[in-house]
Amino acid sequence: EDQGNISESANVLQELQVETYGSMEKKEKVEFILEQMRLCLAKKDYIRTQIISKKISTKYFEDAASADLKLKFYQLMIEVDEHEASYLATSKHFRAIYDTP
Repeated sequence: EDQGNISESANVLQELQVETYGSMEKKEKVEFILEQMRLCLAKKDYIRTQIISKKISTKYFEDAASADLKLKFYQLMIEVDEHEASYLATSKHFRAIYDTP
């Protein structure tokens, strides 16, 4: 990605099915999936970003220790839903950010 090849970076990360790795902690998995989402958005692949976002359960964000990841997730989802003109979903994401301690 540092060399400007966002598409190839996204493809490399998408090949890894991190959610199937039992040895990784949940936080590491969520961080990795968020990075996959970010790269997909960088290459304007909104459909794949939506598919990847479904791999993260929002119940994970109920823990106060995951507030930073929650904010990052909802910022990415706002970008996706604004592109899709899904204003109700966008407002729900803003509400989730607002309710974050």
